[in-house]
Amino acid sequence: MHDKIVGKKLVLTSLITIFVAVVINTLVYWIATTLGAFPDDLIIEMAKAPMTLPPVIVSTIVGMLGGILVFWVFSFIFRRTFVKVFRIVAVIVLLLSFVTPFSVPDATVAFIIALNVMHIVAGILVIIFIPSHSIQEVK
Repeated sequence: MHDKIVGKKLVLTSLITIFVAVVINTLVYWIATTLGAFPDDLIIEMAKAPMTLPPVIVSTIVGMLGGILVFWVFSFIFRRTFVKVFRIVAVIVLLLSFVTPFSVPDATVAFIIALNVMHIVAGILVIIFIPSHSIQEVK
């Protein structure tokens, strides 16, 4: 026996999971902003602007779509063990993503924590919900 992705379930689960992540990361952003984690004078070099909500939303969506695409591709490459392999790789990528906030010059501890909380939100949702709600067991 092995697992197989059900296309409609993957699409629906992906849309719901991304929506939930965007809502949670928006709340994290607003709380962090209220607490001063994203000051206007802390400029993100790539954006040449301070941290705002649109990049948070876009990054959440793009990152999660990347994870979902990897999950789908792994289902063809690893057939019988793709969920396990995906979860291992996804956890490693999530852990590596914790380094990214440190690349922002003059980033405060609050800034780094807030971004990493957003990474955790998106990562955990993809790692848990995409595999558990988009597959069926095949004999």
